[in-house]
Amino acid sequence: TRLCGRVLWRDFQSPPVKATSFSWLVVFYITPMIKHLALWKVKPFADGRTGKENAEIMVCRLNALKSVIPFAVELEAGINFDDTAAAYDVALYSAFKTKEDLKAYQSHPAHIKVAEWIKSGITESKAVVDYETEGV
Repeated sequence: TRLCGRVLWRDFQSPPVKATSFSWLVVFYITPMIKHLALWKVKPFADGRTGKENAEIMVCRLNALKSVIPFAVELEAGINFDDTAAAYDVALYSAFKTKEDLKAYQSHPAHIKVAEWIKSGITESKAVVDYETEGV
């Protein structure tokens, strides 16, 4: 168990409650996972479409990967609603059981096709974070 898990448990435990009939203790085990986050800033106009149109197409294509690539445990993409200068336009969140599953996802032909379209000039910049969560 990680230190932060123990701290959270101790700090947020509710005071003891006297049970009148049954008391239940539910323990959840969270499996370690690999998380992959990607953020893009979309060009205002590219490929004959507005940035908003390209962002919508991008999100549809990214979300469609979930149905064709079995390695992703979770996968979702969305369009940002925050219009501050620091904000990115499109986000992708995905989770995998292993680093090998993430690599298999990244080398899958469907992922490569979407990635090549994204890299073809519709985005200005990209940020990526890959990290591993520990089981609790």
